[in-house]
Amino acid sequence: MAPSKKPKRKSSDPQLPSRFSMVRSFQPADFVTLGNGVCGCLSLMFAMKALLTQSTDFLFSSFWCIPFGVMFDFLDGR
Repeated sequence: MAPSKKPKRKSSDPQLPSRFSMVRSFQPADFVTLGNGVCGCLSLMFAMKALLTQSTDFLFSSFWCIPFGVMFDFLDGR
């Protein structure tokens, strides 16, 4: 049996998956999910910064990230 040859990739060929196809297929719901994750991470980072500096400004910033994260979670619907 002869070895099978792979077809050469053409950028205009719709049959072959393109590189970074996941990045190109982002939907608006994916950005809402990312917003939820960013708000959660920021809330944790601000809370840790508040513990280190004893500044209430960072603590209030941490508290304000939580409602925005809840809003993004509600809009995501999963």
